[in-house]
This record gives sequence, C-alpha cells and structure tokens, in this order.
Amino acid sequence: MMVVIILGILITIGITGLNIKGNTDKAKIVKTKAAIAELHTAVTMYEVENNKYPASLETLKTERIMTTIKTDGWGKALQYSQSNGEIWSDGGTSGEKISNLTMQ
Repeated sequence: MMVVIILGILITIGITGLNIKGNTDKAKIVKTKAAIAELHTAVTMYEVENNKYPASLETLKTERIMTTIKTDGWGKALQYSQSNGEIWSDGGTSGEKISNLTMQ
C-alpha cells in the first residue's frame, strides 16, 4: 500500500514538472511578444516622424524614443530589418519565429 502511495506522489510530481516546463515556454513567448509590440510602437513612431524606418534598434535609444532595448524571453537580442520594419525572435528553444508582421 505504501509503495502505491509513493508511486502516486512521484507520478504527480513528474506530471506537474512537465506542465511547469510548458508554462515556462508560454511565459517566454508572451514576454517576447510584449517586447516586440513595444519595439514595434517605437519603430512606428520613428517612421512617422522621419518618413523612414530607423537604421537599427539602437537608433531608438540615441533618438531618446526608448531608454533600453528589451531582449526576447530567452534573453537573446531581437532581430530587426530596416527595409520593412520587421522585428522578430527566432523563438529560443521552440525555434518558431515570432514577428511583429505575423502577430495578432
């Protein structure tokens, strides 16, 4: 009987641990989307004022539109394309691209 109880506890801990991992990945994706949305707003502000996209995300700091440039949920720098204003992350461990052009 005691063995069954211990096995039940271990199984419950194992299942809960797997769920925590999934929630951690979801939290990192949400953080990444929030950082991209904030940067997209700043890039749009710059574009409206200057009739062109900034040369880099660092331009947002030098022009005092932003004080810091956030990283994605995995701690990596976000990617940026001046040609179309796209801001994206490669999605860390998931490998799925997260972009302001495809976010809803």
